[in-house]
Amino acid sequence: MINHMERIILIITFLFSFVFLSKGQTETPTQTIKGYVLDKDSQQPLIGATVYVSNLEFPLGTTTEADGSFRIDEVPIGRRDITCEYIGYNPYYAKGIILNSAKELELNIELLESVMVATDSVAIVYGNSKKTNRPLNEMSAVSSRSFSVEEAQKYPGSIADPSRMALGFAGVQMGQDNNNDIIIRSNSSVGVSWRLEGVEIINPNHFARRGGSGGGISAFSGSVLSNSDFSTGAFAPEYGNAFAGVFDMKFRKGNRDKREYTIKAGLLGLDFATEGPIQKGRSSYLFNYRYSTLGILNAFGLHVVDARTTNEFQDISFNFYFPSKNNKTIFQLWGIGGLSKEIKEPEMEKEWSLFDEQTRYDFISNMGTLGLSGSRILKKNDYIKTVFSVSANTINWDRDSVDIDLNPSKIEHDKYINGRFDLTTFYNKKINPKVSIKTGVTIKNIFYNLERSYHDFSSNNYITDINAKGNTWQIQYYFQTRYRPSEKLTITGGLHALFFTLNNSYAVEPRLGMKYQLNKNASLTMAYGMHSQTVPIGTYFIYNTDLIGNIDTNNKNLDLLKAQHLVLAYNHSFKKNINLNVELYYQYLYNIPIINNGESSFWMLNVLEGYGNKYDNISLVSEGKGQNIGMDVTFEKYLSNNLFFLISASVFKSTYTIDNVGTFSTRYDGRYSSSFMMGKEFALKKNNALTFSFRNFYNGGLRYTPGDPIASAAIRDLVEDDERAFTEKMKNYWRIDLQIAYRKDKPKYAWSLILDTQNIINYDNQQEINYDYNSNDFIFKKQSGFVPVISFQVDF
Repeated sequence: MINHMERIILIITFLFSFVFLSKGQTETPTQTIKGYVLDKDSQQPLIGATVYVSNLEFPLGTTTEADGSFRIDEVPIGRRDITCEYIGYNPYYAKGIILNSAKELELNIELLESVMVATDSVAIVYGNSKKTNRPLNEMSAVSSRSFSVEEAQKYPGSIADPSRMALGFAGVQMGQDNNNDIIIRSNSSVGVSWRLEGVEIINPNHFARRGGSGGGISAFSGSVLSNSDFSTGAFAPEYGNAFAGVFDMKFRKGNRDKREYTIKAGLLGLDFATEGPIQKGRSSYLFNYRYSTLGILNAFGLHVVDARTTNEFQDISFNFYFPSKNNKTIFQLWGIGGLSKEIKEPEMEKEWSLFDEQTRYDFISNMGTLGLSGSRILKKNDYIKTVFSVSANTINWDRDSVDIDLNPSKIEHDKYINGRFDLTTFYNKKINPKVSIKTGVTIKNIFYNLERSYHDFSSNNYITDINAKGNTWQIQYYFQTRYRPSEKLTITGGLHALFFTLNNSYAVEPRLGMKYQLNKNASLTMAYGMHSQTVPIGTYFIYNTDLIGNIDTNNKNLDLLKAQHLVLAYNHSFKKNINLNVELYYQYLYNIPIINNGESSFWMLNVLEGYGNKYDNISLVSEGKGQNIGMDVTFEKYLSNNLFFLISASVFKSTYTIDNVGTFSTRYDGRYSSSFMMGKEFALKKNNALTFSFRNFYNGGLRYTPGDPIASAAIRDLVEDDERAFTEKMKNYWRIDLQIAYRKDKPKYAWSLILDTQNIINYDNQQEINYDYNSNDFIFKKQSGFVPVISFQVDF
């Protein structure tokens, strides 16, 4: 058998052999940088803006045409810094963008008109640091940042998954290694919203969590994504139906002038992307298909889940872009879809010691979203956009026992079909450089077909407690504005309203943010927001049957989950592209479903998966309260001089209260988390680059409820001791990820070879508590060990 260190040595030796056998190129290829420059608030083209590549010995540049377009030809390939400047506007900076020989680089640059302060005929523009991760949504006052596709690819252990990439940000914790659920400021992943092209979409992950927002791996492909936003608190008014975090994803447009292709192959499978013009110079298409299986890794004895589990998945993404001749009207047809299947086989009978080992499950999870967008510039300073989309997912989960003594053998059956028809429209107007407004409405028809049944071991009965089919409506409205009385002060605010027709629950949510620029490099920001969200759809339909057959459906009256966020932030930009950000936050949560019987510690947001309160046979009430308080610190160096680092740390406390029962730590009350990431790029030969990067996580262990030995022995499976809810912590979480990437450019194509490893030291982190009925003891299931993912990509 090959041991852990031998695997690492073998993989790295292969990688370096491949690199150094590559033949160098003597002539530096060049490439084109092109795009458009627009006013951020009005979407009007800016004529005569200067765009140039700043990190060349002799800078190359141009000015924009009447339609805002620009084109810079014969730019030497490599990492390029790009600057765009226009009189009366804050400049744009893009640092360290990879320009390769196979793909033209298209940038859609949006500039914000500045409010100038004159001092003795010198114009001073405040807040003009070269910070490159500012949120694309200017209404996001605090706790938000943008991220690029390259970030998702270069962060070690991310395997190009936005959720795994976000683990490097302050306030974000890992749930489990084999899932991409993320814990934002101690909040359940239930509270995370995914948006695409301006609308909320269904859970976009393979192996999707029942009732959650995460899964095994993202269905998004880096080949189609553009720069996007990630928010962790006190969201902009346009973001609704979320209380923990928001991913605001964007698709890029395909190349309108030439066809380009990407093929990627690796241990996770195959990936193919293509883009190009439909009508040259105007419309374009962008398409990606991926097929993946973990069977290759399993064959090498490397298990993302465990040795008994096999799975496969595939997905497609596309964006068709149709602008009018004058670019004032734009239509887009876009979509994403994914299929995934997982099977877990039982252990051999002689090896049984855990109930899980004598069970088999089949898990099928499919999702899809299709959208049609239309936008129109109306006058000089306003535009409107409308999106119609349909989004749905299906989850089938069947778990059976192979123990012949267990009758019935079926343990659990879940079948969930959940989707929505969504019509969203918004109007944006720039009144003047100081004031802009945006208002919009979303109307959703939510449809569902839900079934849940399970074997109740305490009564030895097979119970059905969810069986619902139908539809309902959700309506959201928002109004938001940004007011800049001076270049130093920015005020954002507005309202978001949500109405849910299933039980006529509603909320009106005020939002307010203020940012004061202390000087050119430092700012102070405060933001407050009230946020609400519907309970996961299946929870409303859990019913209970009493001894004489009466059905109780009181869960249908559950109120909206609600939270109030308060954030105070200090940001300071230093020289050499270094930035410090410190945020203090307080969150008050209420209307959280609990069991109000004077005994139970059940809190719905502690549930990892599913729709809650299985086995309890008691209705839920919206009376739970909780709070999260903490501090997030980020110290970051953006990529420059071939070096980057990101250091983030958080300290926090997360508790919940049930009246007449007590106050408890939540499952996610680990008290601290940290991440240290660094990367360095080396130029080996002309047109070649080798990058080393690593990421180190060290977090406080998640909480768990100890098992009840007597009750567990009775059913030979874990039964938690509710009187000691979340009083214990798992051992601290530690993981080191490493990435080695080699990039090479030829005149007509470029290729890269990447080794992305998770948990390179193979450290045993604890995932969950289990009951060993042979020893009558409680043990911990381990999280994923060392997982290397090698991929080879060719662009042409």
